[in-house]
Amino acid sequence: YIRWYQNQDEWYESKTKHCIYGGDADLIILSLMTHEPNVVIVKELSDVEFKGWYKDKHKEFKFMFISLLREYLEMDFKEYFKFKLKFDLEWLINDFCFFTLFSGNDFLPSLNGNFDA
Repeated sequence: YIRWYQNQDEWYESKTKHCIYGGDADLIILSLMTHEPNVVIVKELSDVEFKGWYKDKHKEFKFMFISLLREYLEMDFKEYFKFKLKFDLEWLINDFCFFTLFSGNDFLPSLNGNFDA
């Protein structure tokens, strides 16, 4: 949907905020690959029960702000490009996502030499 939305020239807004709900770590890489600056991943944790003078169950959530990850990638890698190469954050994100494939994911085994899995 996000890629489709990016291709809608007549009403695409670059400042649109996207919220993705799911617990899979691959969503981080997929969110980076959209190159959208405002993406938040929401992961639901287990039920939390408070015990006290009342009992209450509620869901606890974790939030991952992809914009913050993009800033950290830029800060960490920009210093290596000072002298020789032009720095482009979008190309850096592409390269970062490509190299993370070597560590494996749900569909590909890791290339660490352990092929028994």
